Amino acid sequence: MTTSSATWLLARTHGRMLRHKLRFGMRENRLLSVTVGAFLGLYSLAAYLLVGRGLDFMMKLPLIGPLLTERLVFLLFFFFFVMLVISNATITGMSLFRRKDMEWQIALPLPPRSLVLWKTLEGMLLA
Repeated sequence: MTTSSATWLLARTHGRMLRHKLRFGMRENRLLSVTVGAFLGLYSLAAYLLVGRGLDFMMKLPLIGPLLTERLVFLLFFFFFVMLVISNATITGMSLFRRKDMEWQIALPLPPRSLVLWKTLEGMLLA
């Protein structure tokens, strides 16, 4: 079994497990799922509106508005990137070394390289 086919097998398996968990969660805890979904939607909308209004306010400043807005957007995306890298490293490290299911996965007849690749991809998806 090649590394790519073993990684694809792990991805399909985890995808099925995720679909099963989501179906079970929607069937058993419908109110909780709807509440969490609504709060996530409202939070996303509020964050978008607040950032948009803040950038509009900065843009309307005389003389330095466009320059300041451009620099703030660059800084915003730089810090988002740094947060993403730190989050990805933390999640991948924890899933590779601290999860209880890794003992079971290492015992599977899969190449260790595919396990590390899958855990890295999983960390990127979660981050």
